[in-house]
Amino acid sequence: MAELTPMLRQYKEIKAQYSDSILFFRLGDFYEMFFDDARIASRILGIALTSRGSHNGEKVPMCGVPYHAARSYIGKLINSGFKVAICEQVEDPKKSRGIVKREVTRVVTPGSVIDEAEVDEKSNLYVAAIFSGKNQGDVYGLSFMDLSTGDFRFTEVLSQEELINELARIDPAELLVLHNDPLINASFMDKYRKELIHDPMELETAESLLKKQFGVYSLQGFGCHEMPCATMAAGIIIHYMRNTQKGFPAHIKEIRPYRIGEYMFLDEATCSHLELLRSMRRNDSHGSLFYTLNRTLTPMGSRTLKRWIMYPLISLKKIKKRLSAVQELKDNLIMRKKLRNILKDIYDIERLNGKISLGRANPKDLIALKESIKNIPYVKDVLGNSTSLFVLDLIKQLDDLQDIREIIEMAINEDPPVSLKDGGIIKEGYNDKLDELIRISRDGKGWIAEFVSREQKRTGINNLKVGFNKVFGYYIEVS
Repeated sequence: MAELTPMLRQYKEIKAQYSDSILFFRLGDFYEMFFDDARIASRILGIALTSRGSHNGEKVPMCGVPYHAARSYIGKLINSGFKVAICEQVEDPKKSRGIVKREVTRVVTPGSVIDEAEVDEKSNLYVAAIFSGKNQGDVYGLSFMDLSTGDFRFTEVLSQEELINELARIDPAELLVLHNDPLINASFMDKYRKELIHDPMELETAESLLKKQFGVYSLQGFGCHEMPCATMAAGIIIHYMRNTQKGFPAHIKEIRPYRIGEYMFLDEATCSHLELLRSMRRNDSHGSLFYTLNRTLTPMGSRTLKRWIMYPLISLKKIKKRLSAVQELKDNLIMRKKLRNILKDIYDIERLNGKISLGRANPKDLIALKESIKNIPYVKDVLGNSTSLFVLDLIKQLDDLQDIREIIEMAINEDPPVSLKDGGIIKEGYNDKLDELIRISRDGKGWIAEFVSREQKRTGINNLKVGFNKVFGYYIEVS
């Protein structure tokens, strides 16, 4: 019986920790999969199934994908209902002794996709968590987060029917629940991709996680003390994100409480019959109320409109305040045209911010952010003469982010490559030490000649030279 190689032993050890995920195991320029993962992935991805070595008298199945093209492959696996654990080499193979150290750096799940799969820019992608209270389940906590935009909310409901209807409005990509929660056996759970949380979770644990996430000593400012079950649900989400993202997502800075009674009650059947988001005939957005009304120019506008449709206001004061802004923009044709002309050049700032905070952005994303930020002062200028209190309040809260624009403007080339490895990202003149390193990389021989001349003058040794061999690298020689 052939024993496993050290590399495959390492693979098996890491895979045991992520048994519910497809493990992308980094080997050089490829992510490799072995054993059952290889069989599953080769079938879904349409790639060749090969083998590497043997175990228990059988060849070890293997398949792999290039690391630079991994996003599309990960997306296919996610769309097929799998989670993907990304296992990277965390030390330089040239400096390691024995097997290279590897660790899972993140787990991509259906609800935490950033750019690995096709994400509907007009919709939020939510991970939701639910928690049932201890008093015979008469209170239910609900929380949901869109990791890509930073939208994080929580509430409590007083019946399972309300919970079912609220989940239908949110339509989460993943639904988290504690493994010992009575809700895991509820029939409505079968509609969602359910993720059981086996780690122990108490209210104190949930509060501690939320405090660390927001960097605060108290959660009273977020209303958590009034909704303990909702706080539990929010803590479950942070716990899950910390485990899958291997840290606390830096752009999640607040959580917004809301009450079901603040909005018109819309059950699942009503939303379907009114065709608010999807038409009954075609079962897609075409022909729906959202499709008919949506003339927004940015993904952020589309997501806001969708949220307003699914959560109609019932407060007369808030309705009048919003409609006054709509009325002004409808009647003021010049203002509306100017504003729309600006908005068409603004990218999805929310999701760009999410990618940057999570370390997933490329140089092109930074340029897109800069170009979007450039337009914020123009938006404020156009709307500055508005007579709507609603609009003026929004303008007061709007940070023009020009300090961020200036940093990107100074540092990043106007047309950078997509990949960091290609170089040519940072502008010359931004950092003197970096400029020197770039010059050396482009003209190494010239730099060595200058170094030799400088050292000859400094030491007075005219026959000083710089040599090179594969054993020692570069060295100074005096003959």
